[in-house]
Amino acid sequence: MIQYLVQMLLIALVISICCIGIFATTWKDMIFYSLSIKIEKWFVKITSFKIGVALCKPLFRCPICMSSFWTVMAWIISGFSFNLLLMILLVCGLNTVLTSIISNILPDE
Repeated sequence: MIQYLVQMLLIALVISICCIGIFATTWKDMIFYSLSIKIEKWFVKITSFKIGVALCKPLFRCPICMSSFWTVMAWIISGFSFNLLLMILLVCGLNTVLTSIISNILPDE
């Protein structure tokens, strides 16, 4: 049981750090900033402004929102090898903690 919990926490930590990494690479002057702007404009073009902006949050704009989308992607890639709901909650909690830790370096948007 302890081994399972440690494994779950390690997987959650990896997903969470990946989310923060994706988030950071889309900040202004970072490598994927221009791509993120193009994706956001495309979403706004095919939907509406509010929906387009909302669709970008779980992809790359909000680490807490990203926990759901990227955990599902990791779950699919891993062959459905972990409890999805528990993992989403773990990653969301970790992303919340990490976001509060890095809040002083977050760009103003």
